[in-house]
Amino acid sequence: MSDEFYRVTILAIGVWKYQKLRQLTGPEKDLQNISDIFLKNPKIAIFQKSQYRELRNPKSHELRDEINQYVYERGAENDILIFYFSGHGAPIGTNNFGFCTADTITLPGERVILPMSAVSVIEILNTLQLKKVIPIFLIDACYSGAAGGALITESSILINNLKDEIEKKYASSYALLCSAPNDQEVMDNPNGNGGVFSDSLVKLAESGIDSSNRRSTNITLEKLYPFLRKKTEQNSFG
Repeated sequence: MSDEFYRVTILAIGVWKYQKLRQLTGPEKDLQNISDIFLKNPKIAIFQKSQYRELRNPKSHELRDEINQYVYERGAENDILIFYFSGHGAPIGTNNFGFCTADTITLPGERVILPMSAVSVIEILNTLQLKKVIPIFLIDACYSGAAGGALITESSILINNLKDEIEKKYASSYALLCSAPNDQEVMDNPNGNGGVFSDSLVKLAESGIDSSNRRSTNITLEKLYPFLRKKTEQNSFG
């Protein structure tokens, strides 16, 4: 295994039991699917149990505490965090995205969330930057494309403030795969079998993206994206 392999941590978050928002049926199964990909399926899983963390129906302070603890524990810089989230999501302002936790609330009579009751991409990035953690975001949530605006804005600001070329390379290493554009909702799976996006990730992990890459140990996110989009569209319901 390469040195990069041992620097990877997976943080998988699933929220379906909301106190104030609509309940969901898919995220519980999504967590199972993701743990199969990274940890449990002997055909494809390569990570160790110590590299995998899971939060089920966390409140906002619990998710923040988990991120804080992860960064606090870093003895070195340039580790890699695979951040997976399944649940409700919402845009915050023009260039930010909020992960809706179990206690996220909306304004009375409106569909706008109170920003401080969710956990935003930008606050996560600001914390990870303290140890130059390279984040890979896998987001199965409504409006998740809005996270792209946050990544672009924050990485651009960070790159402009850095002088060292190695640090600039780190700041441009963010990665994002999301299930919806910034203006689109994602339908919940009525059968409770997990979201189409997450289910498609599992199918691609098991089968490979094509025959020539099936045995490859490295598949880039750029190469994965068109196959994931096609698989998601094929599996779409409703």
